[in-house]
Amino acid sequence: MGVFYLFSRYHEKLGIEKILKINSNKFPDVIALKAGKIVKIEIEYKLCGFLRHYILANVQGYYSGWRWKKKGNSWFAWHPKHGYDLECIPDPKNELFSDGMELKFKSLKGYVDIIICWIKDCSLPEDFEIIELRKCKIINTCD
Repeated sequence: MGVFYLFSRYHEKLGIEKILKINSNKFPDVIALKAGKIVKIEIEYKLCGFLRHYILANVQGYYSGWRWKKKGNSWFAWHPKHGYDLECIPDPKNELFSDGMELKFKSLKGYVDIIICWIKDCSLPEDFEIIELRKCKIINTCD
């Protein structure tokens, strides 16, 4: 919540003209206006927290022994003993892949434009605009 507070307080100094919408339980966290264009912003304390958004579902965490399998344009939870059994997840744009344990997005480009974090503690598989607030001089000075 602290990162969210700092972002909302200093968004104009960070180049965000206007906050249009705050999504309390939806991804991404913020829809805003930057340089006259609508941007999607995700806010995290640590940048590595953003990586969890790549994971759509973790079958192993819910059903012991289950794996993801693609059939046509849909994904199914599959068990070696039981076959295809769980509800399918459509993937019409071919945006998902499975590493066997987790169903993940290949890319979050288009879903997120900017990531605001306090600590940049990892690298991401894609190139996003990242604003690390703890290194911003405007936040680290009294006003």
